[in-house]
Amino acid sequence: MHRFSTFAIAAALFATASLAQAQAPAPSAPLRGDILAQCPALGEQLPELLASTKQQVDRNGSVQMALRVEANGKVAVEQLEGTPAYRSATRQAVEGLQCPSAPAQRYSLTVRFADELPAKAPATRQLAAL
Repeated sequence: MHRFSTFAIAAALFATASLAQAQAPAPSAPLRGDILAQCPALGEQLPELLASTKQQVDRNGSVQMALRVEANGKVAVEQLEGTPAYRSATRQAVEGLQCPSAPAQRYSLTVRFADELPAKAPATRQLAAL
């Protein structure tokens, strides 16, 4: 297994639906902010899937997204904002995951690409990859 330079991919869950409200009509239900609790695959696999992208881009950034989990567990990204260099790889990584344990709903997720883990905030779950 290759050892990557140390960096962090932190996923911060946010409870507000400002991302969805900024670009889309009002959703019928608010975005949920507990996708990592509902879909452990995101927390376990996303850092590994995005490690090479962080190494190639080699700068800090973040991607905010609104995503939908279907009844069959398929994940679809509905909206994506953030650092352009990370958006495509983040979309592909997230949409390649299955979340059969997550309820079929809309969620919000922010993925941060940083050289160090930020101080842990109360509503933040950290994802680190080496």
